Amino acid sequence: MVGRAVWRRLEESGYVNLTGTSSAELDLRNQEQVNDFMATEKPDVVILAAKKVEGILDNNQHPYTVLYENLTMQGNLIEASRLNKVRQLIYIANTSVYPVECPLPMKEECVFDGALDTTNQWYGLAKRAGLKLCESIRRQYKCNYISLIPPYLYGPYDRFAHAFRVVPAMMRRFHQAAEEGKDVTIWGSGRCRREFLYVGDLAD
Repeated sequence: MVGRAVWRRLEESGYVNLTGTSSAELDLRNQEQVNDFMATEKPDVVILAAKKVEGILDNNQHPYTVLYENLTMQGNLIEASRLNKVRQLIYIANTSVYPVECPLPMKEECVFDGALDTTNQWYGLAKRAGLKLCESIRRQYKCNYISLIPPYLYGPYDRFAHAFRVVPAMMRRFHQAAEEGKDVTIWGSGRCRREFLYVGDLAD
């Protein structure tokens, strides 16, 4: 979802020398494949938007898969970028990196100030590690690798089929209820507050 939005925005801005590939063509969990791709394409800038995430339910049911695959993908791509002298890397995390008791409004200096929400801890831990990879590579190798922490994203190419994520899940329920003339039940107490950002606005 994020990668496609950024790609569209770059094309609209007149960029033509873009390179990318699908997960079917390049397995980011495979260091050799990633290194070969980077050595062949020799990108100047990398936007790291790849992630393994399906939502809270999936994170709880598959904790090892979520943690391992995210750690491996981002680690492989960041290291391959370093080895191939990528000028700039932009790593896109999300609000799962913030502690569960984070004061509002959330501030970046609070990211490591407490435990993660247990419902999303495996994904959040991997994303925190990505932040530290970028921080440490800047410190040790002086690489211009930075991190962004946008709020919850929604938009085209979101995962509507499974509907584990809150925005597509609600849209799917509302649509189904409207078709069937039924009421909609929303999970939770109603006291929680969440911040949403349209993926096209992030790309801008």
